[in-house]
Amino acid sequence: MANNVNSVRKSIDALRMERAKIADEIDRKQALIEQIDQSIASLEATLRAIAAGDKPSRQPPTQTGRMRPTDAVYQYLLGHPNSSSGDVVAAVADKIATTSADPKKVLHSTIAQMNGRRIVRDEHTGLLRVKK
Repeated sequence: MANNVNSVRKSIDALRMERAKIADEIDRKQALIEQIDQSIASLEATLRAIAAGDKPSRQPPTQTGRMRPTDAVYQYLLGHPNSSSGDVVAAVADKIATTSADPKKVLHSTIAQMNGRRIVRDEHTGLLRVKK
């Protein structure tokens, strides 16, 4: 009977170890999926900018996993339409690639430029959304 108990315990331990390995693999795959989603969003923003008549950015994609300000604003507004510029800035300020000492100022300027180029529009309520 003791042999059966030990055998069952070993099986349980082996299954738990296998489960932990699979969970780690899932976490790695999820991180990879998030990186791919960011790349897709960045490329989609570039395509929309080209369609709007803008020149594509000549900057290479960032290697730090941070997004360009325009791409970050665009991606945020796709998921959160009718946001105030302050909400957008607060949400993406720590996600952008910039050498500026004040990334929030860069984002406010980016939003103003995107509004001027009619990529985003300022609703009568003062809220922003991606122009369709």
